[in-house]
Amino acid sequence: MRRAGVAAALVAAGAFGLAGIDGAGEGRVFFRVVFPLCGPAVATVGILSFVSSWNNLLWPLVVAQTEDMYTLPVALTTLSQTEGVVNYGPLLAGSLVTILPIVLIFLFFQRYFIAGIASTGIK
Repeated sequence: MRRAGVAAALVAAGAFGLAGIDGAGEGRVFFRVVFPLCGPAVATVGILSFVSSWNNLLWPLVVAQTEDMYTLPVALTTLSQTEGVVNYGPLLAGSLVTILPIVLIFLFFQRYFIAGIASTGIK
């Protein structure tokens, strides 16, 4: 049985052997041993990917041709660049609506995010 990649890097070889002695197959070893250990790393990558795509400004600005197709960051940019006068009320309300999903996702996955960041320093 050949196990390579992330699974072998995260779990000591002894854990695979012990699970095999207990009679666990490949799938059971993956879902019972490897997958729980990968949870914080997967959650961290998911949160960072979501934040990166949510805050994307350049690609939607290039692709969207009408104002009804703008994403929230592009719409906020257009609100802040109107004829030298900035209406701070709509700009701050839009900023709140823009960061609210990011904050909620972080609060929901905070335990996994901190565990994923903390485990990067452990050898």
